Amino acid sequence: MYSLNLSIAFLLDYLINEDRSKFRYIVYIITIISTISTTGILLVSLAVTYKLVFSNMSRSNLTKVIVIAPVAIFFLYFISNKLISQKLETASGSTRMDDYIAGFKAWRIHPIFGSGFNNIELRQQFSSSVRLSRSATGFTNSIMSVLINGGLYFFATYLYTFYYWIKKGIANRNITVAIYLIIYLFLTTTFENTAVMLAIIAYTIANMIKGNQD
Repeated sequence: MYSLNLSIAFLLDYLINEDRSKFRYIVYIITIISTISTTGILLVSLAVTYKLVFSNMSRSNLTKVIVIAPVAIFFLYFISNKLISQKLETASGSTRMDDYIAGFKAWRIHPIFGSGFNNIELRQQFSSSVRLSRSATGFTNSIMSVLINGGLYFFATYLYTFYYWIKKGIANRNITVAIYLIIYLFLTTTFENTAVMLAIIAYTIANMIKGNQD
């Protein structure tokens, strides 16, 4: 969770905030790496590669298009494949896979309105004995937690929040990349009911209201 909060702060500061500071970026990156979080390290790799290689790419800059971009893509693929492979071989990786499977099976019971807030008993029915022996109450991703608790009805709020910023980001690629990486966190980390996620939803609603008033 510490890596999650650092990652979101880093994304907003590195991609959105116009007050640039290399010192802050270095502190963010070193701290995220020090958490030894695969999710955080992969996010930093994606964000930095985008900013350095792809953010200013254009047809007029053929060196980046022809030479640097393919190398960067290969580097990202190699790093991502290595990190994910190592993660899946650990107890943490198998726990995550179990949560996706158990979560999907639990969601299918009540797909529209869900099974009720924090109804972990239903999910536990589909979790493996190995998963339950590690942690009977914990969970590792937001999307399945939202779908189990509130179904598609509850999930629509999150979905529209992401859609709003993706649409908003058409004129600003940095916003688009930032929201896609936040979606990546949503798929791989559980923070659907935290102050951070609720603040993102509230800020989205405020922007919608302001836009309608204008």
